[in-house]
Amino acid sequence: MTDPFGDGGYWIVADELTDEHGRVMRVLYECRYLVESGGGTAIVTERRWHDGEHASRDVEPID
Repeated sequence: MTDPFGDGGYWIVADELTDEHGRVMRVLYECRYLVESGGGTAIVTERRWHDGEHASRDVEPID
């Protein structure tokens, strides 16, 4: 299990930003999880940079 943030999520590497020499400068991680609220369920896709900076969050209702 990859958990670079210590929050118990399963994070995968979604992207890497490199410099002009091909060295990795930033790593973007992605985690998907289910959320149930108000009688509905959604899949949340959260993205964070390696330093913990929030990149994006998408919510996809499934019912």
